[in-house]
Amino acid sequence: MSRRERLAASLASYRPRLSGWEVPGAGRAALVPGDGRFRPAAVLLLLDARAGEECVIFQQRSAQVEDHKGQVSLPGGRRDEEDDSLLRTALRETHEEIGVPPGAVEVFGRLDDITTGTGYAVSPFVGALDPGWPGPFRPHAAEVERLLEVPLAYLRSPRSRVRASVLVRGHPRSEEAFLYDRTLIWGATGRILHNLLEVLAAGGGPAR
Repeated sequence: MSRRERLAASLASYRPRLSGWEVPGAGRAALVPGDGRFRPAAVLLLLDARAGEECVIFQQRSAQVEDHKGQVSLPGGRRDEEDDSLLRTALRETHEEIGVPPGAVEVFGRLDDITTGTGYAVSPFVGALDPGWPGPFRPHAAEVERLLEVPLAYLRSPRSRVRASVLVRGHPRSEEAFLYDRTLIWGATGRILHNLLEVLAAGGGPAR
């Protein structure tokens, strides 16, 4: 079994904790606009092995976006009314933000839903870029400052972890984060990444 096959198997056997925004397979009727506190959103943790090493695609948000200016995130965003599933939201936003069409992504599974301090209930999905997709990535200039391709093996190693002091709504907070090339990956994105690494560790995901 290849590394990617082990990764896909780990995610296929994982049962994520869902927030109740969507019942898998139930279609549009199962999507609700929110409970007054959180707005449904979805992101895609996208893997790319075209250069010979499995990497996670992150994006640094521009200073023009409404929330999380300048922070590192995964492609994604809030659900639109026409989205018939949160997976559709994640794939649509990935296409809009970095230029990867839905047909170029093999979806492996879903991670735990999380909520953010900015009022979103986020459903993370995990997928891999088709090795035959010619690219290139096309970041949306108004939303994405730059892309980061971070090796998954590095993220799985202890040397990627740091204890960082970050500002949350103007107040300092200490939390465990990831550091790559002097760039901090923290907050909701860091929590999603921790979840992925826990799933891979429990399921014997790809070797380092």
